[in-house]
Amino acid sequence: MSDMSTTSGDGEGTAARPRVLLVVHGDSSQPHALPERGELVLGRADDASLRIEATSLSRRHASFVVGEGGELTVEDLESHNGTRVGGVAIAPRTVLPLHVGDVVECGGVLILVARGELGTGGRRVLVVSDDARWFRRDMSDTVNLGRRGALRLLLAALVERRIASPGSALSMEEMIAAGWPDERIGFESAQARVYTSVQRLRALGLDDLLVTRGDGYLIDPAIDVRRG
Repeated sequence: MSDMSTTSGDGEGTAARPRVLLVVHGDSSQPHALPERGELVLGRADDASLRIEATSLSRRHASFVVGEGGELTVEDLESHNGTRVGGVAIAPRTVLPLHVGDVVECGGVLILVARGELGTGGRRVLVVSDDARWFRRDMSDTVNLGRRGALRLLLAALVERRIASPGSALSMEEMIAAGWPDERIGFESAQARVYTSVQRLRALGLDDLLVTRGDGYLIDPAIDVRRG
């Protein structure tokens, strides 16, 4: 799956190994340090290593394992809602390697694989691929959205508006049309989807760059946006 590879440019070795899983649920995110070696199980069960009270998660949803060489893998534990990497569903009980920047979706919970905790730290440059399948902020890992539909489509629309008309916002109606172009959904349901998707994009690293105004959403016109 070529759209899942990291483009951070750090190469192989210790520095490029995953160190943290950033778990994004609703409008909150929490970093969890990976062990030097061993397994973390995500789910609702009391004995889950990464226990999240989310109805979209199975009791034992997915397993994250750090091997002897520091390599990280994920396995779906026959969960009800499945596991996706870069927007692509993986078969149950299939072990898949993960890399820094990969986004794993377990039900409604997103997990970002990172080298360390993500902070904002004054970074004011945003690089986004032409198809919005990945983005990168200065001094941080590349985040690979892969084929994850709505997040990728919304980011693409926001970047397009930022480049074409800095300071101009996308209205709620435009956000809905951009994120779910082929779906017919009631306005209130679609509005809730926009709110949730915006919170997820913020939690994945666009927190202080994504601005909410009375007329809609936009990428801060003060930052430097580049296509990569």
